[in-house]
Amino acid sequence: MKKVMVSIVAVFAAMVLVLGMAGCGGSEDEKKLNAFIASEDFQEELKDIKASAAGTMNVDVKASGNKLCFEMKLSVQIPDEQVSLMKTEFESSLAEEMFGGDDSMNELAEKMKEETGVENAIISVEIKNADGSEIFKTEIDPSKSK
Repeated sequence: MKKVMVSIVAVFAAMVLVLGMAGCGGSEDEKKLNAFIASEDFQEELKDIKASAAGTMNVDVKASGNKLCFEMKLSVQIPDEQVSLMKTEFESSLAEEMFGGDDSMNELAEKMKEETGVENAIISVEIKNADGSEIFKTEIDPSKSK
C-alpha cells in the first residue's frame, strides 16, 4: 500500500509540472481544453506522468465542459477494508500537501484559466480502484481560493 501511495504522490507532483506549463476542452470551453490536451507540450508531459505511474496505475486525461480531468485507475485492486483508510489518508494529509499549503494547484488552475480563456476552469483529480470504483476525488476551483 505504501508503494501505491508513493506512486500516487509522484503522479500528483508530475501533474503540477504539466499544469505549470499549461493552458487547457463539446462546449467552447471543452474545445479549448481539448486543444490544450492535444498540444505537443502537454502530450510530452503526459507521457512522463504515465511512465512514472507504469505498473501502479493507468493515467488518463480528458476535458469535460470546463474541467480538465485527471483519472488514475490503480492496476491492483485495493481491498475494501483498505479503501477507506486510503481515502482518509488522501482527504487529510495528502490532499493538504498537494492542494493546500502553498496553494500551487490553485495557482496552476488560475494559470490554465488565463491561458485558455476558460473563465470557470476547474481541475478534477480522481483515483479509482482497479474495478473502477472511486477511492478519492477532488476539484481545484481557483474562483473559490480567492
